[in-house]
Amino acid sequence: MGKGKILKKLASGIMAFAVTLTTLSALPQLEASAAPATPRMIVDMNNRQGEIMHGASGFLYGFSSDGVPTTDLTTPLKPIVLATKGALGTEHPYSDALDVAETFFKSGGQMIQMYCSNYYAIFGPRPDNTQYAKDLKEVIVPAVVEWKEQWKENHGTPEAPKDEFGKIDIDEAIVYLPINEGAPQVDPETGVADNHYTFYESWKLYYDAIKEADPNAAVGGPNDAAYGHWRPGSMREFMKFCAENDCWPDVQTWHQLDDGEGAFTRYPGEFAEYRSMCKEFGMPEQTIVINEYATMEACGVPGILIRYIANLEENNAYGCLPFWHQANNLNDLAADANEPNSAWWFYKWYADMSGDRLAVTEENTTKTGLTGVSTIDDNKAVSSTIFGGVDGEATIVLKDLDQTPSFMGATKAHVKLQAAYFKGFLGAAEPETVIEGTFELKDGNLVIDVQNMQAATGYNLVVTPAAEEDLVEPPLVSRYHEAYEAEDAQLVGGAVMNGSGGYYASGRAFVRNFSKTAGINYTINVPADGKYRLEFVYGNGIGTNRGDEDAHKPVNKIYQLAIDGASEDMLLENTMLKDWTDIYVKYVDLTEGEHTITIRGDSDALEGEVLQDVLYVTYVGAQGQPVPSFNTVFEAEEADFNTLADTAETAVSVHSELSGYSGGGYVTGLSVNKVANGGGLRWAVNVPESGLYNVSLNYQSKTETTANIYVGNTARTFDGTKTELSLPVSGQWNEASVAVYLQKGMNIVDVDTAAEISLDYMRIQGSARSADYAETTQAADTVPESADTEDVPYYVWKVKADDKGDPELYQENRTVNKTAVTTTPAGTEYVVGRSVSGDASAAEDADKYLEFTYTADEAGVYAMQIFHSNDEIFGTHGYNTKIIDKYACVQVNDQEPKRYFFINSLSKDTFKEKTVYLNLEAGENTIKVFNDDSWSVLKGLDDNQADAAGLRRGDSLSDNREPLSYYMDKPGNIPITNSLPNISKFIITPSSLSQPLDTGDDAHKVTIRTSEGGFAVADKNAVGDNGEVTFTITSEHDVQRAAVNGQDVELTNNGDGSWTYKAANLQNDIELQVIFAPQAEENENQDALIANNSFGTGNTQGWAIATNGSAQVETRYFNQYDSEHYLKLSGAEDYVAQLSQTVTVPESGVYSLDFVMKNLGLDASVIGEYNSLELTVAVDGKIQAYQMITPSSGYQAISSLMNAARDNAEVQFTLKIDAKAGFEAYVDDFTLTKSDIERESLAYFVDCGDHDPSTLPDGEVFGLYNTVTDQLFKEDPATGKQWGVIDYLNPEGVNHGGESKGAFTRNTSPNCNDGQSDVPSKTTNYRYAAGQDGNAQILEQIGEMYVDYKFQLEPNQTYDVEVCVGNNWSNSSPVNIYANYMSEKQLAAAGLAEQSSAFSVLGEKVEIEPKNYQTVSGTVQADQDGFVTINVRRPLPASNATINVNYIYIRQAQDLQEYLDLLNSLLENVDSLDTEGLPERAKAIVDKAIGFATEVAGSELTENDSVVVNNAIEALKYAIHTVNSIPDESLLYFVDCGDHGTSTVSKGDRFGLFNTKTDQIYGADPGTGKIWGVDDPNGSSNGPGLTNDEGVYTRYTWAHERDQEDQVALDNLDKNITFRYACGQDGAGIDPRYVTYRFQVDSQDGTYPVEVGLGNIWGNSANPTVYANLDTDAEVLLGENLNIPNKGNVTVTGEVQAKDGYISIDVRSSDATINLNYIKIGVSASQPEAALTGIEVTAPTKTEYEIGEKLDTSGLVVTARYSDGSAAVLTETQYTLTGFSSEEAGEKTVTVSYTEDGVTKTAAFVVTVKELPAVVLEGIEITAPAKTEYKVGDPLDTSGISVTAKYSDGSSRLLEEDQYIISGFSSEKAGEKMVTVSYTEDGVTKTAAFTVTVKESSGSSEDPGTSEDPGTSEDPGTSEDPGTSEDPGTSEDPGSSEGPGTGSSGSESGGTESGTGSGTENNNNAQTGDGMTVPIILLSLLVAASAGIAVVLGKKRRLG
Repeated sequence: MGKGKILKKLASGIMAFAVTLTTLSALPQLEASAAPATPRMIVDMNNRQGEIMHGASGFLYGFSSDGVPTTDLTTPLKPIVLATKGALGTEHPYSDALDVAETFFKSGGQMIQMYCSNYYAIFGPRPDNTQYAKDLKEVIVPAVVEWKEQWKENHGTPEAPKDEFGKIDIDEAIVYLPINEGAPQVDPETGVADNHYTFYESWKLYYDAIKEADPNAAVGGPNDAAYGHWRPGSMREFMKFCAENDCWPDVQTWHQLDDGEGAFTRYPGEFAEYRSMCKEFGMPEQTIVINEYATMEACGVPGILIRYIANLEENNAYGCLPFWHQANNLNDLAADANEPNSAWWFYKWYADMSGDRLAVTEENTTKTGLTGVSTIDDNKAVSSTIFGGVDGEATIVLKDLDQTPSFMGATKAHVKLQAAYFKGFLGAAEPETVIEGTFELKDGNLVIDVQNMQAATGYNLVVTPAAEEDLVEPPLVSRYHEAYEAEDAQLVGGAVMNGSGGYYASGRAFVRNFSKTAGINYTINVPADGKYRLEFVYGNGIGTNRGDEDAHKPVNKIYQLAIDGASEDMLLENTMLKDWTDIYVKYVDLTEGEHTITIRGDSDALEGEVLQDVLYVTYVGAQGQPVPSFNTVFEAEEADFNTLADTAETAVSVHSELSGYSGGGYVTGLSVNKVANGGGLRWAVNVPESGLYNVSLNYQSKTETTANIYVGNTARTFDGTKTELSLPVSGQWNEASVAVYLQKGMNIVDVDTAAEISLDYMRIQGSARSADYAETTQAADTVPESADTEDVPYYVWKVKADDKGDPELYQENRTVNKTAVTTTPAGTEYVVGRSVSGDASAAEDADKYLEFTYTADEAGVYAMQIFHSNDEIFGTHGYNTKIIDKYACVQVNDQEPKRYFFINSLSKDTFKEKTVYLNLEAGENTIKVFNDDSWSVLKGLDDNQADAAGLRRGDSLSDNREPLSYYMDKPGNIPITNSLPNISKFIITPSSLSQPLDTGDDAHKVTIRTSEGGFAVADKNAVGDNGEVTFTITSEHDVQRAAVNGQDVELTNNGDGSWTYKAANLQNDIELQVIFAPQAEENENQDALIANNSFGTGNTQGWAIATNGSAQVETRYFNQYDSEHYLKLSGAEDYVAQLSQTVTVPESGVYSLDFVMKNLGLDASVIGEYNSLELTVAVDGKIQAYQMITPSSGYQAISSLMNAARDNAEVQFTLKIDAKAGFEAYVDDFTLTKSDIERESLAYFVDCGDHDPSTLPDGEVFGLYNTVTDQLFKEDPATGKQWGVIDYLNPEGVNHGGESKGAFTRNTSPNCNDGQSDVPSKTTNYRYAAGQDGNAQILEQIGEMYVDYKFQLEPNQTYDVEVCVGNNWSNSSPVNIYANYMSEKQLAAAGLAEQSSAFSVLGEKVEIEPKNYQTVSGTVQADQDGFVTINVRRPLPASNATINVNYIYIRQAQDLQEYLDLLNSLLENVDSLDTEGLPERAKAIVDKAIGFATEVAGSELTENDSVVVNNAIEALKYAIHTVNSIPDESLLYFVDCGDHGTSTVSKGDRFGLFNTKTDQIYGADPGTGKIWGVDDPNGSSNGPGLTNDEGVYTRYTWAHERDQEDQVALDNLDKNITFRYACGQDGAGIDPRYVTYRFQVDSQDGTYPVEVGLGNIWGNSANPTVYANLDTDAEVLLGENLNIPNKGNVTVTGEVQAKDGYISIDVRSSDATINLNYIKIGVSASQPEAALTGIEVTAPTKTEYEIGEKLDTSGLVVTARYSDGSAAVLTETQYTLTGFSSEEAGEKTVTVSYTEDGVTKTAAFVVTVKELPAVVLEGIEITAPAKTEYKVGDPLDTSGISVTAKYSDGSSRLLEEDQYIISGFSSEKAGEKMVTVSYTEDGVTKTAAFTVTVKESSGSSEDPGTSEDPGTSEDPGTSEDPGTSEDPGTSEDPGSSEGPGTGSSGSESGGTESGTGSGTENNNNAQTGDGMTVPIILLSLLVAASAGIAVVLGKKRRLG
């Protein structure tokens, strides 16, 4: 379907999975339209790209202070690189690299890059390069060296580490970046900045200065704003300079901040070029860090950020999110210092990905749509895929999943899909699970169809193996969740819709302007009675002023929220910027059906700085019940298996042998590697509030042991709070619990155990009883009684001009009231932080600290919440808000004070909380809070301060001193004034309790999960012990299955479409799952006329097919369209296929043939050159359509019209493919239907404001005269008719830097609310009057607001017109609509007294409802010149008003003769087409088209044959396009200098091989990538502003502008008429005048024929001199003082040798100007044939084999190298491989050979063939006997026992009874008896055990003191004791008494049975008696296997 705004529903009964598609019926005139096929992303599960890097996990200024954000929030993201402010920097008041280093390294970071130029006080400083080098050498670098030495003293070095930090090579980890985006680099002699030559010299100067001051330094660069920022090729120049001057960067950095058209197709080439240059220059390839990636709008938006993640991963580079907003929030991933937003979760999923990255193929190759990254981890048996970027629906295919080790041979898999919805930048968010279930694999592929996607949402697909008992059935989907866009709601009282303006908006628009009477009315509809969460995404920028510290006074707003009329306060906390959004959350009970939600402001005037973005409505539980308390299960197998610190390999492994676990398994091995040593399990736990939570472990254990629960560890420190949890012996799953304090937001929780257990999950559960243990102290009560009651003085630093006019700092004194504790408008009382000023002796001064006491019941660790606020800023910046984080010192008793930083809360009235931990003594403790003034921050003089002081940057000061900029470019010297943050209260809670909290009625959670198709609710959200709950289920479908806690249950059918189920006496959580019966679907489309139209027969029955390749019907899912079968046509070189069918139509009339097609291997850029793809339609033997189809890698809709002149006419259609190269095509869904073609002809259809004019909206066709949907007024690119939007004050339009391909002018623009994406509806797009409401120039010259379009038609003819106008923003009504109209001011300017005779009124004061549109129709007349102008107008002046024009139709009465006239006109044009030299296939296309059109033109035709004539017209258009687009193979370049239509060539000319435009400014050609164009060192220009002008202009050379008196730039003029001239050079004193073009050629020094045409059109350019390669040693004089006749032309030719791969054409003259007409550069005739010099090999991915395996060449790349420096990647058929044999083990050298022109070159790579491991006995499994209970004296009954031996190769065999030994049974005494089964083979003994019970005979009792008493210990030498430890010196001990496999393994003792150890004990409780088998794994083998697992899991990420 199209790409329009989709209603965003993800809910039970709303989420759908079937791909539902519609077919476009319209066919664009020049190419097939994009079919509405679902976007697909295919993951090749067997194409591994190497270990995932997590390269995108980096930040630029993401950390502001020590601990801000918290390490709990940052560590789970596994960050790698931080780029931040360099040491001593003063540009920003935060994020000094040396201040935040420890926090970043704790989080796992590996590299910190220092922006050293931040030393200076402003962005883009301009000190000269010698001064900066001096500052680096003498100030900045020495400070870093001193810090590094102290670091080494504290932490050690990698050779002798003192702690985990010491293992970091700090010299490599700290990287100096001397330059950022070109600054600073002023040449002191010339004063020139921003010059790329100076840049290189500056780099060398800085590099040497750093290395001299710090010989161990790592230096990164060039750190350009983009790759090759200075000019095309400048990166090459820089790298060459570095290689030649010994200043090669240690780390390669640049930025990728562009996401415009082609950015993501350009980026891979940049990476590749850099790596190629490293080889070329013989220099090391360094780590690439893109230390600023993503646009401002992308930040914080998961669905957009995925494109950057994929880009970095695919190109093996690292990157940092950009610093667009402010520091302290992980570049918009953090909602608060310790709270995640939705983007955080997306990066968390990314961080969780492990194993190998897989090759991903997206139909969207530009990464601007569906994009993803995928991995598979064989050890964890999990595949993870993150994706996003598309609205509507998408299909994700995991191709050949069943061929991977973890899923080998699988027919199903378990799937979990999560969504991270964009909920604002500051909105704390949790992800939703939207799909979960078991899916069937189709042909080995897993196919997931996802509908109702949001482009901003990030998705996480996790796939694990399905258990044998898992059912394939409709998956479970998310609870009800729906988004209501603010712009779609009703706007009242002046509220308006606004575009996002650079910050992302959901739906791409906000609503603002609120007052007491103005606001927004939402209408929502909910599916059932229940409790719902309302999340309002809003922004509040009231009072903020980022440019003035004093004026910056952000405030919170209290708006009115009414739900169905009931109003209440709505607190909207300040968000700094109105479009930097947050969430307001409200829980409310709603009944099923419709509800109204209104929002109004709190002021009489409209407030434009508050906005609403979107409302999310989510079902959360039962109506009338409390909001469900936090109760979440964290599966053990989904945790991180820590491999930190000394734990290089994890001992944790996943198992599934024990029954009854939840999730995908359970884990063992927790006792081996302890958390303190970097082992154990780790979860990231996000909780809604701070307090005590029950932490429960669900486990089984053979021994009584303890678990250690740590909170707050990091990647390198393991000293978080520790709580011990006792775990009694349990042979079944059992929960043990303890209460532990968790802070609001994110908590890192680690777990290990003292002895071996099996762990299923960890549960975190909240309880209201937590408050009983929390003690609150109000800050107002902590001011010491002895404190001074007088006002407290403080000061701020200001600047003024001194008596000489120079800037001078001074202190401005202020006071703050000490004792008046302030209260916020919302009623929060707090101590003003400013009143507690910073001082080194603050702890001793009662005026400067807060103090209170706390009585602790016992000594230990306690958590203290500090509630704080702070809205201060320190300096100004255009977009980086210079907020500051306040800090405080906390001192307990006489302990050393600890300093803590507190995140800026954006408003003094917004209180955040921070948790700190205190070590308290039993009894009374004294706690002091103060600021010790130990943290220093400096800022410099900025522009705003200069303005305030009456100074101006750049102005000269008194006494001819330096300009003010000299002072501003110095390091800052204005110090911050330290004080406490505002503090409202303190809460202290024990960090843990010895027992769990009572959870009361919340003890057991009630959960409901259903599949699509219905809804279910419960009457309670939670119940206590013995409680009951009733479920109600509603659906229009049947219930297929219902289950409670995994067990199927019967529902009570109420007979009214509802069911109920009641559960009572609950002792555990309860989860109801309901699977609704799915609706049946048709698998194949049907057609009444075409046989087997969708190939549903499984063959080609009904079709005639001729091919030299293959034609095969397939059902491979990822090639399907919307039915199961399709036809695949494929073949190798010179492939030909022809598919046809003949059908009889029952009655006469016009018919439409439609089908869909996609292809691979046929390049659209060479269609017609080497290939052809054509459709021919004949009726009764006469051809009626000949259509060329443009190739598409995705399905496209093809359509063709024909006229059947009689009943029962025969229609034959033929699809023919003729491909020079190999080819695959997929065709499907043919239909032949009678068309309701209109009896009138469409002259124009204009989709106004379309962002992609090359595509059509759903159901539309182009008009006869237009082949794009929108353009500026100019000639149509194919028909030649002039039409388009007119901007009277900006006719040439403006460039637009976004994704849009639309036409922009200064005063009219395509709509800005759809993300500049293509949309499917003509009423969605619109062109609007942009900024005209306040434009004085428009008021003066036009007098009215306007959106006008002009169309070329026939003079004086009448036409029917339909115009659609909208009111999308509720500010574009009413409007006046005219034809051929001029305003009064326009009439006066033209000297006219009245409107023309062609003027007409289509509508006046046309009213349009808000959010609606209105159409007007009428008849108009073309003027005498044949033009119709449609004018949409509104009066001026106007405030906050605009015009929206959606679409325009212009129709004329169907006139067959007019069609024929156009056809004959085109035939006359094609007579002059130059087809000489065309490739054979291209010439055939042209000949067929001309022949078809000629035949039609000479036929007898009826009115309905107008469709046939139109087909002929389109065929001729394509023929013309084909001839024009195919280059002249004898030319490299044909340049029509000064051409005004650069996309077309003049008659008789063709493009060269290297250019696809006729003229351009020096840069990369958009089609070929070759660098060429006019090269003006003085830069570009806007040009003269001609109508219809595509010409290019530089500062001193222009495209000629005097074509016509009316200043219209004409296209298609002869190359000797258009010219580029020296513009204004005479007036500027430039002599000689110049025009220079520069061209990249295909040889470094080849010789090329050159032809240059010049003219003397104006009589003032007669004597130019023409050079090639001027001022180089390859200079050639082509013509001197040419003496060109007046108005004449001359041509000069010559042979030119290339210089370093380039040729320049340089024209010089002392005449008034130069006229340069054209340039031709031919193919080199003298260039020697490039000789093969060698081959290079990139080895295959797979390098290890087992005996008998075949060679896998996946990943093998063979590149041929030639003598001219060129290279070519070879195909598999071009080279041979020898030397591989897997018959024997050992290293094998595989030789790659390639022969060309008799020259053979070889290269080699090495693989290893491993010995096949010996097949050994690995374990035994038993099925226990049926009888498990005995009486004293009974013999053992082994009936039912079975014993199976398991071997290392996966095989097994059932043992006979005489092959194994049973021991350990005795019925002499009552009690539980462990019976051991032993089996020995080849000296290896394996054991397993089962348990039976011996009971006393009737009447006897057991002696409680006997040896069976579990309290006594048996002889440690006996085999009965499960608790004994083996002698660590014996052969049984692998290194510790409890191995990693003890939870499920038996024991081994060199062939004898020991019977001891926890392995056999574990089976003592193994659910025997139910027929379950329990695998017994050898301890030592499991240790080895665990080590093998750890090889992958334990790998460290390494940069470089």
